Amino acid sequence: MTTYAPTISLQEIEHLDRARQTLTLSDNRKLAFNLYGVEDGKPMFYFHGGPSSRLEGALLHHTAIERGYRVIYPDRPGHGYSDMKVGYQIVDLAKDVQELAQYLKLDRFGVMGTSGGGPPVIACAYALPISWILPCSAAGLRQSTVTQRPQKNSVPPTVSWPVLENVGRAGCL
Repeated sequence: MTTYAPTISLQEIEHLDRARQTLTLSDNRKLAFNLYGVEDGKPMFYFHGGPSSRLEGALLHHTAIERGYRVIYPDRPGHGYSDMKVGYQIVDLAKDVQELAQYLKLDRFGVMGTSGGGPPVIACAYALPISWILPCSAAGLRQSTVTQRPQKNSVPPTVSWPVLENVGRAGCL
């Protein structure tokens, strides 16, 4: 049986981005993020690769709803609407995640990332209290289960969809 990822139109991505939020961090930088999936779902931070942004998370929206996840998709520093910081190191991202998690009142959450989003997962696993996080993925993925042709004016399914599809099977959250 072939499994197909849901497609999403460019208009729906624009609509979802209207809910973009910005948090002012303790060092006065802005951190932009979007929330996808179910509002009261299992929380999962997802870090985009480069050069990308929080908009990539829209590709997970329908699967997150179906699977009961709340995907928190921040713009990494210097991407999208998030401010850059001179001298910023990847491990510093864990502090940003900690502040955002506290803002969202999360006491436990998963962290995932693909490609350039893998190092932030490792930074969180290294720097955050182990009781807070469940690292689920820090690797790139192959596009093996997605074979559907995209519809006109839509974004084709990407490698991110199979990740979320398999998180529940792996028991990460």
